[in-house]
Amino acid sequence: MSSRDKGQVSRCLTTLLAAGLVDRDPTTRRYRIGIRFYSIALQTQEAFLVMVSQRFLLEAVAFTQETAHLNILRGSHLQTLRTEEARTPLRDATWDGRILRAIDTASGRAILATFSETELKAWFEEHQTTVEANESDVVEGSSPQITTYARLAGELALVRERGYAIVKGEFAAGVIDAAAAISDGAGRVVGAISVGMPEARVGQQFSQLGLVVARVAQDFTRELGGSPFLRDAIASE
Repeated sequence: MSSRDKGQVSRCLTTLLAAGLVDRDPTTRRYRIGIRFYSIALQTQEAFLVMVSQRFLLEAVAFTQETAHLNILRGSHLQTLRTEEARTPLRDATWDGRILRAIDTASGRAILATFSETELKAWFEEHQTTVEANESDVVEGSSPQITTYARLAGELALVRERGYAIVKGEFAAGVIDAAAAISDGAGRVVGAISVGMPEARVGQQFSQLGLVVARVAQDFTRELGGSPFLRDAIASE
């Protein structure tokens, strides 16, 4: 940059500043990458995830005969980026248009289980009001179980031990939700794959559903260049 015309560089930076792609420190007058630049990069990452995920979601559908989802963590809540439906998809009108609390879902817990203790405590402190819940955040007929940090930490320890998360009726009555986290080549957790199944159809075979979802998440992680979250229970199956 130093060999370029200073006036040209200044005009370029002024344009980038106006677009929000760079910020300028009011004291030092130095420029740095702006928040909008990071936002665009994040959207690009999510678009790539959506594009790549189809094969793995269809794999989960084929194994379970249920609808599969690609989900990401948005603050205290969960957002679904892509869904591949089974021929006879499990649907409930109470889900449509709802933003689900992350801690009530298997995907939310699978992602949070990858946080360090420091990261998890910071997340809980930031979103404690939502975790403690008001009635509008909870789907009618569901039975959320986690409202304290101790309960959350205990549940996430089980998720780490298993390599996948299982939620029974906490975000929708009568539904078993299974999920496992996925990571990219930089080791960053970028989301989770989940499958929901009626409890009557699962019976007591919770672990089989969880293992299927975990294996699909491992395949997805390898595709992204990451290292799967292997657990003894999964590797030995």
